[in-house]
Amino acid sequence: MAVSTIDALYNGGSEKISATSTGVDVTGTLTSDGLTVSAASANIDVSDTGTSFASQDFLTNSNAARTTIGVERAAGGGLFVGSSGYAAVFGSAGAHSTQIASNNTVRMTVDSSGNVGIGTSSPDNNANYKALTIQSTSGSGGGQVYVKSSTATGVLGADNAGTGPKVILQTNTAHPLVFGTNNAERMRIDASGNVLIHRLTPATSAKGVSFTTDANGTILDLGTTYSGFDQMRFRHNGTVVGTINVTASATSYNTSSDYRLKTDAQPMTGASARVQALNPVNFEWLSDGSRVDGFLAHEAQAVVPEAVTGTQDAMRDEEYEATPAVLDDDGNETTAAVMGTRSVPDMQGIDQSKLVPLLTAALQEALTKIDDMETRLAALEG
Repeated sequence: MAVSTIDALYNGGSEKISATSTGVDVTGTLTSDGLTVSAASANIDVSDTGTSFASQDFLTNSNAARTTIGVERAAGGGLFVGSSGYAAVFGSAGAHSTQIASNNTVRMTVDSSGNVGIGTSSPDNNANYKALTIQSTSGSGGGQVYVKSSTATGVLGADNAGTGPKVILQTNTAHPLVFGTNNAERMRIDASGNVLIHRLTPATSAKGVSFTTDANGTILDLGTTYSGFDQMRFRHNGTVVGTINVTASATSYNTSSDYRLKTDAQPMTGASARVQALNPVNFEWLSDGSRVDGFLAHEAQAVVPEAVTGTQDAMRDEEYEATPAVLDDDGNETTAAVMGTRSVPDMQGIDQSKLVPLLTAALQEALTKIDDMETRLAALEG
């Protein structure tokens, strides 16, 4: 019987299908061996007055492997799921957000400006760039993104536990955290905490920053528009023990010298004899063959110990890359580098500025002797 020829069909005394002036109303579940909608736009209108995800009407398909389903709002937004698994979500026209939910709760929001919020329906909005906001539901932690491969796991996110917000970017294994540009590595933080710029292994076994640059390259460039301020400060146990200070035209390298840091100041004696014990020489550098004037550190150390660091003929352990890491065609590390330890010379160093007080005292002794001699000569001539 054609539905269009009757006003209504009943089942168990209840009206189930009725014909209206604009179409057919169905109460309950419509089950069919096949349903074909033929119209100019071939649309099925699904609407209700529900206010929550749980009360919304949905158009579903139990055989998603075959049939495509498209749901479109009159305002312009929609969801389309294709038979090959393709899916697309389109936000409604106007200043509305597109939201994705699970368990009747919004999980991700894309607002009308293109900002994305995960865990929040109000992503941060910045006029200069599109923002990704990741917010956790816990007050003690921040949103985090985990990046995982077969060999390593990484974390990108934030954590506001403890003293305040902080950004987390780390690996959860002994692999380095690598930064690159133009498909080339530029900087890494290794598993020991060393920061390496343009190099793969640290220059020292201690935690620190190691730089390497190309020929004629500037390794570290510090700039300021202010004059008379410290460009760098050096601290020991929280106390400033040295600074590098700049003006508009010069640089000063300062070590601690305030009188309030010192006690029991006494005149220097025997400076001339100590200067005579120094052995200034002209020598050739093994690295490039250049010749300069200077001192041998261990010899100067015997006269002015504070001017020299290190111990004569000392050695130290150095970590090095025994076997390089193996990378696949995409640049991903498939086999980690094998590190080894070797013994290398721990070279002594000298701060020649520490010789200035001794040289000054020796010069004063010499000038005193000269003045005394001139006084005696004048007395003899007189």
